[in-house]
Amino acid sequence: MATNIRVAGPEDASAVVRLIADVAAENMWTRTELPFDSAERVQRTAAAMKIGDMVAFVAQSGSEIVGEVTLVFRDDHAALAMVVAAPYRRQGLGRALMLSAINKARERAASRIDLAVFSHNVAAITLFRSLDFVESGSPMTWPRSDGQRWERIPMSKYLHGTP
Repeated sequence: MATNIRVAGPEDASAVVRLIADVAAENMWTRTELPFDSAERVQRTAAAMKIGDMVAFVAQSGSEIVGEVTLVFRDDHAALAMVVAAPYRRQGLGRALMLSAINKARERAASRIDLAVFSHNVAAITLFRSLDFVESGSPMTWPRSDGQRWERIPMSKYLHGTP
Protein backbone atom coordinates (compact mmCIF):
# COMPACT_ATOMS: atom_id res chain seq x y z
CA MET A 1 0.00 0.00 0.00
CA ALA A 2 1.28 3.47 -0.87
CA THR A 3 2.40 5.78 1.91
CA ASN A 4 1.91 9.51 1.68
CA ILE A 5 3.48 12.34 3.66
CA ARG A 6 1.23 15.14 4.85
CA VAL A 7 1.06 17.90 7.43
CA ALA A 8 -0.44 16.66 10.68
CA GLY A 9 -3.21 18.55 12.41
CA PRO A 10 -4.56 18.53 15.96
CA GLU A 11 -6.98 15.77 14.89
CA ASP A 12 -3.93 13.51 14.37
CA ALA A 13 -2.58 13.96 17.91
CA SER A 14 -4.05 10.69 19.25
CA ALA A 15 -2.62 8.62 16.39
CA VAL A 16 0.77 10.34 16.69
CA VAL A 17 0.93 9.65 20.44
CA ARG A 18 -0.03 5.99 19.82
CA LEU A 19 2.85 5.70 17.33
CA ILE A 20 5.26 7.28 19.83
CA ALA A 21 4.08 4.79 22.47
CA ASP A 22 4.57 1.88 20.05
CA VAL A 23 8.15 2.96 19.31
CA ALA A 24 8.82 3.67 22.99
CA ALA A 25 7.70 0.10 23.80
CA GLU A 26 10.69 -1.16 21.78
CA ASN A 27 12.92 0.51 24.41
CA MET A 28 15.63 1.24 21.85
CA TRP A 29 15.13 4.34 19.75
CA THR A 30 13.47 7.17 21.63
CA ARG A 31 14.01 8.92 24.92
CA THR A 32 10.29 8.53 25.65
CA GLU A 33 9.72 5.64 28.02
CA LEU A 34 6.58 3.81 29.05
CA PRO A 35 4.40 4.40 30.86
CA PHE A 36 3.52 8.01 30.14
CA ASP A 37 0.29 9.98 30.40
CA SER A 38 -1.13 9.52 26.90
CA ALA A 39 -4.14 11.76 27.45
CA GLU A 40 -1.94 14.62 28.65
CA ARG A 41 0.46 14.11 25.75
CA VAL A 42 -2.39 14.12 23.20
CA GLN A 43 -3.75 17.33 24.70
CA ARG A 44 -0.32 19.00 24.76
CA THR A 45 0.47 17.90 21.18
CA ALA A 46 -2.87 19.10 19.80
CA ALA A 47 -2.54 22.45 21.57
CA ALA A 48 1.01 23.02 20.26
CA MET A 49 -0.13 22.18 16.72
CA LYS A 50 -3.06 24.61 16.99
CA ILE A 51 -0.92 27.57 18.02
CA GLY A 52 1.83 26.78 15.51
CA ASP A 53 4.76 26.26 17.91
CA MET A 54 4.87 22.67 16.67
CA VAL A 55 4.65 21.53 13.08
CA ALA A 56 4.42 17.81 12.39
CA PHE A 57 4.39 15.72 9.27
CA VAL A 58 3.04 12.19 9.22
CA ALA A 59 3.55 9.23 6.93
CA GLN A 60 0.21 7.59 6.38
CA SER A 61 -0.45 4.12 4.96
CA GLY A 62 -4.15 3.65 4.40
CA SER A 63 -5.76 5.04 7.54
CA GLU A 64 -2.73 4.29 9.74
CA ILE A 65 -0.05 6.80 10.73
CA VAL A 66 3.24 4.90 10.45
CA GLY A 67 5.79 7.69 10.78
CA GLU A 68 6.00 11.16 12.23
CA VAL A 69 8.45 14.03 12.43
CA THR A 70 7.97 17.02 14.69
CA LEU A 71 9.55 20.45 14.57
CA VAL A 72 9.25 22.65 17.63
CA PHE A 73 10.19 26.22 16.76
CA ARG A 74 12.15 28.23 19.32
CA ASP A 75 13.54 31.66 18.57
CA ASP A 76 15.52 31.24 15.33
CA HIS A 77 15.87 27.45 15.30
CA ALA A 78 13.82 24.26 15.42
CA ALA A 79 14.15 21.12 17.52
CA LEU A 80 13.33 17.90 15.66
CA ALA A 81 12.15 14.46 16.74
CA MET A 82 11.07 11.55 14.53
CA VAL A 83 9.62 8.06 14.89
CA VAL A 84 8.80 5.42 12.29
CA ALA A 85 6.89 2.20 13.00
CA ALA A 86 9.09 -0.91 12.86
CA PRO A 87 7.53 -2.52 9.75
CA TYR A 88 8.03 0.71 7.76
CA ARG A 89 11.69 1.40 8.54
CA ARG A 90 14.37 1.36 5.82
CA GLN A 91 11.84 2.15 3.10
CA GLY A 92 12.59 5.85 2.63
CA LEU A 93 9.91 7.20 4.98
CA GLY A 94 12.42 8.71 7.36
CA ARG A 95 14.12 10.56 4.51
CA ALA A 96 10.78 11.78 3.12
CA LEU A 97 9.68 12.99 6.56
CA MET A 98 13.04 14.69 7.14
CA LEU A 99 12.91 16.48 3.76
CA SER A 100 9.43 17.79 4.58
CA ALA A 101 10.67 19.04 7.95
CA ILE A 102 13.77 20.68 6.42
CA ASN A 103 11.64 22.49 3.84
CA LYS A 104 9.24 23.71 6.56
CA ALA A 105 12.13 24.97 8.70
CA ARG A 106 13.45 26.91 5.71
CA GLU A 107 9.98 28.37 5.09
CA ARG A 108 9.88 29.50 8.72
CA ALA A 109 13.36 31.08 8.32
CA ALA A 110 14.97 28.88 10.96
CA SER A 111 18.75 29.15 11.03
CA ARG A 112 19.22 25.52 12.03
CA ILE A 113 17.52 22.29 13.01
CA ASP A 114 18.72 20.52 16.15
CA LEU A 115 18.18 16.92 17.19
CA ALA A 116 19.74 14.29 19.41
CA VAL A 117 20.15 10.64 18.45
CA PHE A 118 21.30 7.66 20.48
CA SER A 119 24.74 6.49 19.39
CA HIS A 120 23.49 2.92 18.86
CA ASN A 121 20.96 4.13 16.24
CA VAL A 122 23.38 3.79 13.35
CA ALA A 123 20.67 3.88 10.65
CA ALA A 124 19.33 7.22 11.91
CA ILE A 125 22.81 8.71 12.22
CA THR A 126 23.57 7.65 8.65
CA LEU A 127 20.31 9.23 7.45
CA PHE A 128 20.98 12.49 9.29
CA ARG A 129 24.54 12.74 7.99
CA SER A 130 23.31 12.14 4.43
CA LEU A 131 21.08 15.20 4.90
CA ASP A 132 24.05 17.34 6.04
CA PHE A 133 23.45 17.16 9.78
CA VAL A 134 26.70 17.40 11.72
CA GLU A 135 27.61 16.65 15.30
CA SER A 136 27.06 19.90 17.14
CA GLY A 137 28.32 19.22 20.62
CA SER A 138 29.75 16.62 22.90
CA PRO A 139 27.83 13.38 23.36
CA MET A 140 25.60 13.43 26.43
CA THR A 141 24.63 10.59 28.73
CA TRP A 142 20.89 9.99 29.00
CA PRO A 143 19.73 8.05 32.07
CA ARG A 144 17.01 5.45 31.52
CA SER A 145 14.45 4.43 34.13
CA ASP A 146 15.97 0.92 34.23
CA GLY A 147 19.35 2.31 35.28
CA GLN A 148 20.99 2.15 31.85
CA ARG A 149 22.82 5.20 30.57
CA TRP A 150 22.71 5.76 26.82
CA GLU A 151 24.90 8.10 24.83
CA ARG A 152 23.02 10.79 22.88
CA ILE A 153 24.73 12.66 20.09
CA PRO A 154 23.56 16.22 19.39
CA MET A 155 23.37 17.01 15.69
CA SER A 156 22.39 20.11 13.75
CA LYS A 157 21.70 21.10 10.19
CA TYR A 158 22.61 24.69 9.42
CA LEU A 159 20.17 26.07 6.89
CA HIS A 160 22.11 29.20 5.91
CA GLY A 161 25.70 27.98 5.81
CA THR A 162 27.90 27.04 8.76
CA PRO A 163 27.58 28.78 12.14
